[in-house]
Amino acid sequence: MTKKCWPYQNGRPNIEVSFSTSTGQQKRKRLIADTGNPVAFILSFKDLQEISLGGAPSLSSPWGRLLGAWVTASVPELHFTNCVVAYANDVLASFAQTEGFDGLVGLKFLDEFVYSGDGTQFCLETK
Repeated sequence: MTKKCWPYQNGRPNIEVSFSTSTGQQKRKRLIADTGNPVAFILSFKDLQEISLGGAPSLSSPWGRLLGAWVTASVPELHFTNCVVAYANDVLASFAQTEGFDGLVGLKFLDEFVYSGDGTQFCLETK
């Protein structure tokens, strides 16, 4: 099993994920690890538009509509790549951005790994 850890930033557990654009470029994003978030990713509308591979069903949330799109997400250090549905919501993305992050990563993605943290770092390990 391969393991990758990221130090807490601004007191928050976080990871870095690379997303493929439709032209094959990689966009690296630093995301707050939010185990209370049931979806894979929540980004800004602008960021999701940049990495979207096509539309997916949207969801309602207490913070407004979550616009869905298929994306290819990878953690190169763990030799992991997968196509998942990500969501855009500028209200939630702005909360993360005020703390220096690009958005949120949730359980739909984190559950692909064994995840852990100790208050100073957050780790993902391949299953």
